[in-house]
Amino acid sequence: MHPEQAQTTDVEILRGIAGGDEQALSSLYDRYRLILFGLILRILHSQSEAEDVLQEVFLQVWRRAS
Repeated sequence: MHPEQAQTTDVEILRGIAGGDEQALSSLYDRYRLILFGLILRILHSQSEAEDVLQEVFLQVWRRAS
């Protein structure tokens, strides 16, 4: 994680996403992808399905944030 990401709160990131900031979505992805992927993988027991679900999660965040 870059130092500037550590100083940015989740609320600030979500506000950026709501404003159409793709970099904010990237920051959210970088911050949570590993923990979310691990959780999804434990539920689905399939790496390819977990990757698909993770992608869908972040697509939904992007689409619904505005």
